[in-house]
Amino acid sequence: MGSDSSINVGDISGGSGFHVGHRYGNDAGDDPRTREVIDRIDELVRVLGTYASAVPDAAQVQEVARRLRQEVAAPRPDPVVSGSLLQTIASRVGHVAVVGDVVARLGQAATALFS
Repeated sequence: MGSDSSINVGDISGGSGFHVGHRYGNDAGDDPRTREVIDRIDELVRVLGTYASAVPDAAQVQEVARRLRQEVAAPRPDPVVSGSLLQTIASRVGHVAVVGDVVARLGQAATALFS
């Protein structure tokens, strides 16, 4: 046996990260679906910065996106809270096509994560 101290049994694993069940533990962001949602949120924040003049209250929308990122990255993200934050974002940026496209892709990734 090598120096790897990982233990893997079903949904329980150890080693460099700790997981118990689906998307829980210290490395919840390592789940590919969670990582995709976080990446899409980061993309949204960047796009909002670029198109801030076209989005009323862009700074507030960015803050909602950051709260969504924190929620999704939490060990046990709440789909209701995440959905509410995503709905708030979508309602404020839907009229700007390029931002709306990013939000639509984020919504698809979030749906996959929480389904």
